[in-house]
Amino acid sequence: MTDLHIFDLDETLIAGDSSSLFCEFMCDQGWMDKTNFLAEEARLMDLYHKGELLMQDYVNLQVEPLKQFSKPLLDAGIQTFVSQVMLQKFYPQAIELIKRIKQQGDEVLVISATVTFLVKPIAALLELDNVLAIDLVMDDNDMPTKQIAGQVSYREGKVIRLKEWLAESGREFEHSHFYSDSINDLPLLEHVDFPIVTNPDERLAKIANEKKWPILDWRRDEALSTELHRSQATSN
Repeated sequence: MTDLHIFDLDETLIAGDSSSLFCEFMCDQGWMDKTNFLAEEARLMDLYHKGELLMQDYVNLQVEPLKQFSKPLLDAGIQTFVSQVMLQKFYPQAIELIKRIKQQGDEVLVISATVTFLVKPIAALLELDNVLAIDLVMDDNDMPTKQIAGQVSYREGKVIRLKEWLAESGREFEHSHFYSDSINDLPLLEHVDFPIVTNPDERLAKIANEKKWPILDWRRDEALSTELHRSQATSN
């Protein structure tokens, strides 16, 4: 029987937060006024990192600029964002780890508190098809509305979404592994067989040390690599 390896997306597989990066992209494209929009986005992200965010507030902010577009134009914008911004954000270690997991025949699932219309094309860059993210009700033109559909994949909601996915798919796995950076994902980390704290925030790192959970820190590896390149450039 195979194992299931579950990955958070933002700050875990990628260096950065895809929702924040998409908001910056929208401003760079002239879709929204940069100053007020990004200030509000930063305020909401601060609440997220404190574990105090109401996800509906963030969805409201992120979806508002999209009302001006048709479905083809929005899809084109998202593809530009994914190819120009997100492609280089994956940690090389994450790419290699997922490659090894797939080679050994295990299943990979991405579960994220970011909206599905961003997570799916980003996950597709690594040929990952199993995605659980924040689903939105679509309007008659297949455009996302601000209405969240079903359970939000955020905090305890990730455990619920995982259980629903397992029940609906009829899949059974010998062991479950979950990789995440965020204190918001503590419920799912405590739910799986093998929690692997990855690029953790300060609060999660403390808990991981107390519980003796393994910690991967690809940020440190990236920083060491950058410093090495700088030293080599200086010596040359």
